[in-house]
Amino acid sequence: ADKNDFIEAVRASNYDVVVIEPYFRQRQPFTPEEINAMKYKKNGTRRQLLARFSVTEAKDTDYYWNNSWKIGSPDWLVRASFVEPRGVITRYWDNEWKNYMSRYFQGIIKSGYDGAFLTGLENHRYFENLREKGLLFPCYCTRSQLHNVNAPHLSDGTYVYAGTCRNLTEEQ
Repeated sequence: ADKNDFIEAVRASNYDVVVIEPYFRQRQPFTPEEINAMKYKKNGTRRQLLARFSVTEAKDTDYYWNNSWKIGSPDWLVRASFVEPRGVITRYWDNEWKNYMSRYFQGIIKSGYDGAFLTGLENHRYFENLREKGLLFPCYCTRSQLHNVNAPHLSDGTYVYAGTCRNLTEEQ
């Protein structure tokens, strides 16, 4: 189905709330006119139209995705998603990621959606579990220090962290 077919299918329903991806097939934005048209049910009454907004994950199909990105680069792309086949869990507290998401959210609101349906909120559990196991800690190594370490590498060439900062105290 093309974009117009999708819009007409939404309009032909009588759901009170509809949650959609803010971009058709993750690449083509809906115009404010198209968004406004989807806000009305088949019976002519108004509905809430929300844009799906993942706070803690990025997908390689998202419009803002940079083709050079991969897990670990940028460093706030942490691991494969548990639920999204093409998703990557982010360090959602990282300032660069927050800037991306802030611009993305502003675009959703300016486009005319009634709001955002937030997803990915359960990913904090992943990081809490790492912290409880002592596997989440600040690292002060530079990227070049991490890449130059004679640490083991996985078969895909990914560096394995040597643990340099694992046992540092806050004072060190």
